Amino acid sequence: IYQICDKVNTVVCDTAIVFITVPPCSSISVVINASTCSADLKTYIVDFTVTTPNTSVTSDFGTVLGSSVVDIPKGQDVKITFKAALYCDTTLSVTAPICTCPIVNAPTALQGSGDTSICAGSAIPTLKVANNSTISSTEIDWYDAATGGTLLANNTTIYTPTTGGTYYAEARDTITNCSSSRTPITITINPTPNLVTVSPPAVCAPLGIELTAASVTAGSTLNGATLSYWSNVTATIPLNTPNNITSTGTYFIKAVTTAGCSAIQSVNAFVNPKPTVSVTAATCQANLNFYDVTYTASSNTTVTSSLGTVNAPSNTVTGIDISKSVTLYVTDSITGCKDSIQVSAPICTCPNITAPLSNGDAKVCDGNTIPAISAKLPNGVATTTVIDWYDSSINGTLLATSTASYTPVAGGTYYAEVRDTISNCKSMTRTPVTLTISAAPSLINSIVEADTSTCTNGVVNINGKVVVRQIIGATRYSFSSDPVQLTFQQSQALTSDSIQKTGLSAGTYFIRVFGADSTCYMDTTATINPTTCPCYISATFSQGICNNSGTTSTAIDDYFTVTVNSTSLNGGASNKYEVLINSTTVVNIGGTAYNTPMTIGAAGILVADGTTSYTITVRDYDNKQCESQAFVTKPVAGCSVQNTCAPFICLPVTVSRQK
Repeated sequence: IYQICDKVNTVVCDTAIVFITVPPCSSISVVINASTCSADLKTYIVDFTVTTPNTSVTSDFGTVLGSSVVDIPKGQDVKITFKAALYCDTTLSVTAPICTCPIVNAPTALQGSGDTSICAGSAIPTLKVANNSTISSTEIDWYDAATGGTLLANNTTIYTPTTGGTYYAEARDTITNCSSSRTPITITINPTPNLVTVSPPAVCAPLGIELTAASVTAGSTLNGATLSYWSNVTATIPLNTPNNITSTGTYFIKAVTTAGCSAIQSVNAFVNPKPTVSVTAATCQANLNFYDVTYTASSNTTVTSSLGTVNAPSNTVTGIDISKSVTLYVTDSITGCKDSIQVSAPICTCPNITAPLSNGDAKVCDGNTIPAISAKLPNGVATTTVIDWYDSSINGTLLATSTASYTPVAGGTYYAEVRDTISNCKSMTRTPVTLTISAAPSLINSIVEADTSTCTNGVVNINGKVVVRQIIGATRYSFSSDPVQLTFQQSQALTSDSIQKTGLSAGTYFIRVFGADSTCYMDTTATINPTTCPCYISATFSQGICNNSGTTSTAIDDYFTVTVNSTSLNGGASNKYEVLINSTTVVNIGGTAYNTPMTIGAAGILVADGTTSYTITVRDYDNKQCESQAFVTKPVAGCSVQNTCAPFICLPVTVSRQK
């Protein structure tokens, strides 16, 4: 049905039925093979196959290229028209394929390269990520924003920023330009505190310096840092009381922010020692209306008093009203530091005061430096109490005052007493502290005697003797001719103040006396000189019988003999002996060799008359003082025939010789 319309003046349309005869046509043979996204996913391609000859192809999008339509924008459906003579036109509609990006795995920060906090001034670390994409053509780009932003670096897995902030790593396919989500890595640069210290002015003890005062760190920019206080520059030894520094020294303040950024600076503190004045006694005067105070003060000081009269040479304040307390003031003339002590009027009845506590007994070897012994005040005593030291549990001599320690000059037991410096009241008892000086024995005043061996019959006896007397402080001793053997292990107990060793031969002996242990000892020596025995003569005597000299009738010439032999020890060089009769007559002038027997006796020498005896001795030819034991002969009766006639009458006879 067709309409014929006149549109010149008005629209008038007539309807007419017209029959048109259209000859039949053949369809073009065409097949759409595929629609494929381009590599960059921006366009796609439609591939087709036409078997009808002389077919022309057109497309509403893209470019016909051979048996394909290329460069079709992605997402754009396309109509492709095929025309050929004597064939019906064929138009095919192709729906655009889905050309979206594949999933690109986002990079991940490598271990140790994630979010990082650093302090200002520190080197900015390099950021590192791992490329986790399974697409080989993927590379890593770096941005300054989670989306969009500025490209900071491309095609690199590492990036070193120039400042803090959050940086983003993105994986990108270089062909499709598809990219992953961005992985943020944050570098936080925390401010470092700017710490400035100002050393505070010096103070006088007992005042302390407050290092925590704001003035000490005035001018600092702390950036929220917390301050801490230390004794060393490495901040390893904490300062326990920074708000009350009582010792001169260099200390350190450290500022640390919550992020861990820190700075440390030194500060000097000067604490001048305060002068000291202490009361050694507050004594009521006899009338009890006034009292006197005795004090001690440190050097280079001046002491004044609120009451009474100060007597500087004697360190006393006298004439103080018993109803009033007195204050002593002490001023250091060099530093200007001052101190004072208030002394209450004494109460003549003293309260009970607990004795001090011993810090333990001490021991030392005699001769070594003597250590100090010490005690401490018990809890609860008044702050005005001090410790004094005495040599006795009661009364005794005051050895040291107002000191917790005392260095004795000798061993013994010493006594610590608590004393109230204001009332002069003292503890009820004294605490004993013993210094034991381990017997470093003394041989200084000892007497060493060395007796040589005696002789018996010219032979040296092994009976030398060593005596060491007046040994002081020894408990054990060693005695040896070898000094190497003088050990504590080989020592013997010493039960008296002397050592006696007998049965000794000549030589030098070493004596070591020990105290309580092996470390305390003292040595001495004793030398027994060799013994030279005097000459000794041993003689044998054999008395013979009567000899009548060959005259049987004359008794006057009867005699007897004695056979003598002698040996000697330590005799003279001639090796001879002499025989004496009655200690006067030498019968062998010139001597006889020792061990050579000789017989003495002849008429008129050893008379055999039955009554006469003789003393015979032997002596050394060279040493006349060296004699044998005397031999006394027995009387020998005469051996001539006795005349029984009347006694002979002696008549004078004159004999003349004729020439």
